[in-house]
Amino acid sequence: MKAYTLFFSPTQTGATVAGTIRNALRMDVGGSFDITKAAIEKPFGADDIVVIAMPVYGGRLPALAVERFQAVRGNGAKAVAIVVYGNAKVGDALLELTDLCVDHEFQVIAAATFIGEHSFTTNEFPLAVGRPDATDRKNAADFSALIQERLDAPGSLATPSVPGNRPYKDAMNPPPLAATGFDPELCTRCGLCETFCPSGAITMAETGPQTDGTKCIWCCACVKTCPGHARKIVLPKIRETAERLYANFQERQKPQWFLAE
Repeated sequence: MKAYTLFFSPTQTGATVAGTIRNALRMDVGGSFDITKAAIEKPFGADDIVVIAMPVYGGRLPALAVERFQAVRGNGAKAVAIVVYGNAKVGDALLELTDLCVDHEFQVIAAATFIGEHSFTTNEFPLAVGRPDATDRKNAADFSALIQERLDAPGSLATPSVPGNRPYKDAMNPPPLAATGFDPELCTRCGLCETFCPSGAITMAETGPQTDGTKCIWCCACVKTCPGHARKIVLPKIRETAERLYANFQERQKPQWFLAE
């Protein structure tokens, strides 16, 4: 059996959690499949286990992540479903991911919620800054050990019950407005914001990076990856949301995992 990761992770928080879980399993390490920038046509098999991670956007999976997942087929592979959220609410995202995995012929044997630095974090309103941190990575390794115990035990593996509701809550549908802009005095025209934008919303021009609001998914990966701190959140709605989250979700949330008994 080989262990793989598959993730949609604009700011790499989900990729970090998925990799930690996969690497702690006592089995051969397979590849990592990143569907953040493009869909990957990948069939797995019954001898594979795949740690699948996606972010939570407004209590749901990002529509672009679901779209990119469509070319993936489990063909009976075992899956560990992971959603990463910014210390606020998970909503129906974990249930949505487990359903998505089952629909694509995976056998979900474990699921979990982990915390990552919120996309909307700012110096003024810091939200889960630096997470997943060392404690989160230790939790991920502990979770991996429990998965391994179940894989080593005789008998069949059942799909765990996870929180959430069907029908799912309404998805967050950002209006066609760019979440971020840039400071021309700080921008070095390095192009990393264009490189890391998962939706292709950013293109470089002579005047600097231009953002297409009709493509922006508000992930703020451009802000996280800008080495000169030239990218800024400029949309008032996002700043208002960050302030509200900061006021209401300061208590550190812990990862939760779900395994069938």
